[in-house]
Amino acid sequence: MIEALSKTAAGFIFPEFLNEHAVDNDELLKVALKYCKNSKKSGNIKQVLQKLSNSKEFIYIFCGSLYFAGEVRKEYANEFKARNCSISEA
Repeated sequence: MIEALSKTAAGFIFPEFLNEHAVDNDELLKVALKYCKNSKKSGNIKQVLQKLSNSKEFIYIFCGSLYFAGEVRKEYANEFKARNCSISEA
């Protein structure tokens, strides 16, 4: 997945995600850096969403398990509820 996305991605951000089945961020970062030098680990999902909310220039894609997607969706809803933003569902 990282290799395929790297063809169009400007970079990858790997937030902390505590789940016993999750791949370690260090392993993901090591793979991502082979394809895209603008890759890094970051804080938790909430912190990543706060950073991303300051920039409207890019499209953000969150990839991972359903557990991860559920956490992203929950934090997105909490973070942007006050801004009257909608959550689009694919």
